[in-house]
Amino acid sequence: MMQDKFTTKDLPSLLDEFFPTADMAFRKTPNYPPYNIVKLHGDHSMIEMAVAGFDEDDLSVYQEGNSLNIEGAKNETTEDVRETEGAYLHRGISTRSFKRRFTLANNVEVEDVKLRNGMLNVYLKMVRPEKDKPKSFKINAE
Repeated sequence: MMQDKFTTKDLPSLLDEFFPTADMAFRKTPNYPPYNIVKLHGDHSMIEMAVAGFDEDDLSVYQEGNSLNIEGAKNETTEDVRETEGAYLHRGISTRSFKRRFTLANNVEVEDVKLRNGMLNVYLKMVRPEKDKPKSFKINAE
């Protein structure tokens, strides 16, 4: 029996054939800008995103329902100022526009957002409803 030969050009159609609804990370999820999700302590965590070349005016962080959206688009006036200072001989720091969306759990809130040294840090906190918090009861002797 002869085995068919496949090339990388055939890969997308083969994946669609076997996994028609699969969300293949390398095909559908953007990888720019890179980010980490860090567990800090207790009910606190952080999304840290590398956004070198972006200023706070170029970035937008907002929440719609359970979706946390982070967008970046270079402000044209910022680019104009750089170009008047000199021409790029090599441009290795990407400043292309992006939009990242994270789905948060129902009880997660954004606590703070900071931009420092090219890193955007979005601090998250899990808020437990009173009914879900541990309770202690006083024992009364009779």
